[in-house]
Amino acid sequence: MYAAFGLTTGFVCRTHDVGVGLWSAALIPLIPFALGMVIGARREAGSWSRLIGVDAVAWLSRTSQHSRWAGSYLVSAIKAGFVALMASLAMSCVLLAATLFIHWNLVIAVYEALDAGAWGGAVLTIAQLGFLPNLAVFALAWTSGAGFALGVGSQAGALGTAVGPLPSIPVFAALPAGSPDFGAAALVVPVLAGVLAGWWFLREGENHFDEWLSIKIRARWFTATVSTLALGVMVGGVAGLLAAGLAWLARGSAGIGRLTDIGPDPLRTALFVATEVGIGVVIGYAAGPWLERQQKLREADLEPASL
Repeated sequence: MYAAFGLTTGFVCRTHDVGVGLWSAALIPLIPFALGMVIGARREAGSWSRLIGVDAVAWLSRTSQHSRWAGSYLVSAIKAGFVALMASLAMSCVLLAATLFIHWNLVIAVYEALDAGAWGGAVLTIAQLGFLPNLAVFALAWTSGAGFALGVGSQAGALGTAVGPLPSIPVFAALPAGSPDFGAAALVVPVLAGVLAGWWFLREGENHFDEWLSIKIRARWFTATVSTLALGVMVGGVAGLLAAGLAWLARGSAGIGRLTDIGPDPLRTALFVATEVGIGVVIGYAAGPWLERQQKLREADLEPASL
């Protein structure tokens, strides 16, 4: 009905001088209308599952304990993968800011060579700021070692950079050239993010696969190793899939010729991020008990002495 009102309004209001697309008049108003409908229904229903006629609480109560454990384990693993990706992205953005600061003189030199004037420089700066989300994903691909393309046949990454002539865009001047002396050290960024995700998963307390495995097999050294490795594979896979999605959104074309290929390769980025995050998760989950003990010791030292 709302689309019909929009279609009618567009049909009545158009004149010989003012054209109105009837399809646009019918469909575009549905976007804010549908958004309001969903928000209102979610607020009234109290959960997203009830919007599609599913009472999640009642459904979970009818399932077995093993099913609830499996669901909690999978949900926590997905959350841990999201934690790992966000941590990797945040640390990559810190490195991006650092390289812009270090190579600031080269960035300024490109601005001066362009001589675009005050308005031209302002427009160029605003345009670059608009691409900051893309640059953040480029930084994530760079730190993972997967790298990103700046033209057909080029590759820029922590393990080495080999690109052809680039357009005179100031931010490109901050790109490390050649093989950086400490470029391989950047690969530790996704690993550290995995350590954080593994520690987070331990604090979540939802490793029901380890509990189930311990019941079936009495050799603790075996069950702990297998469950931790399985956790690393699962959380790393989630982080890799999310990184592939970001890489797919960030890549594209910036012109004709060589510049038709710009950005990270989704599959390559997923493999690198998944592997490095998985290694970090194994380390973080194994070191989690020690980290928790150190945290409790620090909290005990901060407490006032009892009288």
